Parts: sequence; structure tokens; C-alpha cells
Amino acid sequence: MFLVCFLLMVFSCGTSKKASVPLKPKVSNTIVFLNYKLKKLPNGNKEVEFISKKVTEGILKKGVAEATNNPENLVCIQYNKNGKALNKTIIENPLRKSLEFIDDEMRLKTKVLDLKEADFSVRMQLDPKAKYVLMKNFLEDITLIKTKINP
Repeated sequence: MFLVCFLLMVFSCGTSKKASVPLKPKVSNTIVFLNYKLKKLPNGNKEVEFISKKVTEGILKKGVAEATNNPENLVCIQYNKNGKALNKTIIENPLRKSLEFIDDEMRLKTKVLDLKEADFSVRMQLDPKAKYVLMKNFLEDITLIKTKINP
């Protein structure tokens, strides 16, 4: 009996190993909505005008399909105060809209509309270190507009 009590005491008072669990990177719980107007100029260049910004709490749902790497698309990139890119979102070309309709023979048809101007919104998970956002053409490293998002 003494031996059993002694063994229980030794094993119960022994050092325990704690499993190390890697910490998940903290996900921002802030979403930023940026609203813009895009115009196609007569020379073929694009002009972007900032309309408004809304910052709210929330987390974007996972699994939302991102736009493809089409050369006509735009890319919106968040940067920190040192100019380091934090994350990006690809935006389908707002000047190109697909319209589906049923013709007179009851067949589904698609028509692509090329617009001269269009309003569009960008929503991104806001990185806490982000200070501004640059909107660029997808393939060109030409900034269309810079928007300040954090003081």
C-alpha cells in the first residue's frame, strides 16, 4: 500500500509537458468599403475618382471567387506607412459588363457591354498596419489613384 501511494505521489507531482500550439496570425476584424467612379478617356487611358469610404467591423467570408488575371482588370493594394504591400484584391473591369437575356426563340444569350464610365465598390479586410490603398491597372505598374485609409 505504501508503494502504491508513493508511486501516485511521484507521478502526480512530476513535471508535465505542455503542448506548444503555434499561434494563428491575428486576423483583422475590420472591413473597408471603397467606392470609386472609373472613366475611360478618349485616348484609352482610365481615370479613377474616389467617391467614399466606409470602415466597419466584420470579417469577409472565405471562398469568395476572386477575379481572374485578365489584363483589363484592376488591382487594389493595401500598403503600410513604409510602402510595403500588405495584401491585394483583384477587381474585374468595371467598364465591361456581361448581360444575360432570353431571345425571341427562348435561348439564353450573353451580350458584353463596353461602358464609358461606371461606379464600383471594393471591399477588403483592412490590415491594421495599412495606411493607404493604391488602385492600379492589373498588368501595368501605373497608379490610377491613391486613397488614404488610416491616419
